[in-house]
Amino acid sequence: DQFRATLLTHADDQMRLEAAVALAETKTPSSFDLLLLVLEDTSQPLFLRSACAWAIGCHGTKRAAECLVRAFGDVAPEIREEALSAVAALGTVGVDPLVKGLSDAPDVAAGSAEALRRLRGVAVENIAALAESSGGAWPTWTLAHLPKEAVVPHIAALQSKRPDVHFAVTVLWTFLESWIAENWTPRATP
Repeated sequence: DQFRATLLTHADDQMRLEAAVALAETKTPSSFDLLLLVLEDTSQPLFLRSACAWAIGCHGTKRAAECLVRAFGDVAPEIREEALSAVAALGTVGVDPLVKGLSDAPDVAAGSAEALRRLRGVAVENIAALAESSGGAWPTWTLAHLPKEAVVPHIAALQSKRPDVHFAVTVLWTFLESWIAENWTPRATP
């Protein structure tokens, strides 16, 4: 109750931030729920919501990953970025919610794809199956950004089943392996 009052209503912003840090360390269901309450409350200050996204990641659970994946849909880019860092730091505990997120709204799918790209040892099977069934842009993008040696057997199988996905991954690989990829920055075309 004391953390609740401090986190939600204390006049000193530093105290509110310290409460979020303390709740990250306690790792109890009630502390998680309180952090989530603040994260999802857009009337709360942005710095505090960002801190709560980080703190939720400290809980290290699949539920934390699910909440952070949902946060990719937040309108505030700072929240999406903090959620991305936090879910990527969770490691493989976040893989299932991230793969599921590839089929969600565009911002959630984009965040899920980038988080999966940052993880090591991601099982490719579920992402390849999703690309095969949906042919969606984000599962396809994700496959192209995972270690090629893990993806090649799955892409070869997609050549006859989903030539569009096979082609897209091949094009992405061609770009990513080219000399221009290292220096490429997105910008508007004339």
